[in-house]
Amino acid sequence: NNAAALLISNEEYQTARRLLEKVSPQSPSVWNNLGVVYLHQGELDKAEELLNQAALVGLKEAVHNLEEVKKKREDDKKLKIEN
Repeated sequence: NNAAALLISNEEYQTARRLLEKVSPQSPSVWNNLGVVYLHQGELDKAEELLNQAALVGLKEAVHNLEEVKKKREDDKKLKIEN
């Protein structure tokens, strides 16, 4: 999970995703990091699902990241309207 967090900070999302999908799915920090990867890859439904799981057990970072998902959805909606 720590290696994946470093990869995420370096914007190496695909490699981070492969690592995270191999570790225990029962960890809120894994849910959060994988949710961030999905967010950056545009898979907002998957991101939101995982981040909600992490937020429900009290992971504050996940609450912040859920706000980022919300912002991304709003931005995407505005782009659709403009186009």
